[in-house]
Amino acid sequence: MSSTRLRRTATWAGATLVAALVPIVVVAAPSRADAGCTSEVASGMLVVTTVCDDSTPPVTAPVAMSPVADANGYLDAQDGNDVTFTFSGSYDDADTDPITLQCQLGTSPTPVESAWETCTSPKTYPDLAESGDGPAYVFLVRAVDAADQAIAADQQGTNCPPVSCTPASSDVPDLDATPASTTFRVDTVKPSTVVFGGPVDNEGTGSPIATAPQTSFTIDSNEDGATFRCALDGANVPCGKGSVPVGGLTGGDKTFSARATDPAGNEGVAATKSFTVPYDLTRSRHWKLVRAKGAFAGKVLMTRQSGSRVRLTVRNVREIRLLAPANPKLGKIRVRVGTGAWKVINLGQGTAPRITYLVRSGQSALVSGPVVIEALPGGKPVRVDALVFPPG
Repeated sequence: MSSTRLRRTATWAGATLVAALVPIVVVAAPSRADAGCTSEVASGMLVVTTVCDDSTPPVTAPVAMSPVADANGYLDAQDGNDVTFTFSGSYDDADTDPITLQCQLGTSPTPVESAWETCTSPKTYPDLAESGDGPAYVFLVRAVDAADQAIAADQQGTNCPPVSCTPASSDVPDLDATPASTTFRVDTVKPSTVVFGGPVDNEGTGSPIATAPQTSFTIDSNEDGATFRCALDGANVPCGKGSVPVGGLTGGDKTFSARATDPAGNEGVAATKSFTVPYDLTRSRHWKLVRAKGAFAGKVLMTRQSGSRVRLTVRNVREIRLLAPANPKLGKIRVRVGTGAWKVINLGQGTAPRITYLVRSGQSALVSGPVVIEALPGGKPVRVDALVFPPG
């Protein structure tokens, strides 16, 4: 074959090849495909590609938290300071691109863009600091289409070369604009409780003595919003922060307790205050009740009958004190415990609505039996109020 014929054949073949390629560039270039776009990965045949903007983001499912915060949004001492979150993302269209999840934990109620970090479920945050009086913790998570790409406005560049690429009409970030979130506080510290007021120890007995069948205490806690449980010898007493009245006191040793519970549900150690309530003497033969200022129950027993007695039986006591008024117009009494010796008390020495007379020392041995109070001759009336048995 001649060289001329070879050149003609090559020319014809080259022209045929060019003619075959040129229509592909023109015909295969589709129009913008943003509507229904589910992936921003460039697509097409040979050198012709299409870029579209997938503007339908994945959806972030609600967050599950462990341990679960209480109704007030708190994690308490039983929960601890470690928190784990479980979450996921999904599509509600035909998108099949992989999903990336991004998390942040802080105190801002709205997302901080620079705080997002890639995360996987479950996500644990160990040893969180106490919330204290500061703001609550806010955990946020959002789903992101991992194939989302930054698309230049004119679509010219690396992602979409000129001539061979059909550009997208927009560039909307393909991420959930409404992150799933949960808010909580960490409070694992138990509150403290304090009790003020109540009976005082004016007699130096080592135990405060109630001066009336009713008294009051003041309770408080180091944590705002704390609630309280109060009791007297284990029996419930309605109470709240501030003054707590306690009435209907009967003779004996008593213990008032108050325990604070903070808003997180942490229950503190009970604060207590012990005191002694006098045994009010009841009317006996030849004795009558008369009103008297300063008396334990507002009244005292009085008699003019020499030899008349008042009795009260005790069990396992050491110290015994008698409450009675003092006035020069009053006479003498004597007191005996069990089969012990009589102790004479002169009620006519001094002037006071009530004096505490020591009948038996707290250093004495335990004794049980009747305490007998007897009016002595002398022509003067006698008055007695109550008996006190301080603990010992």
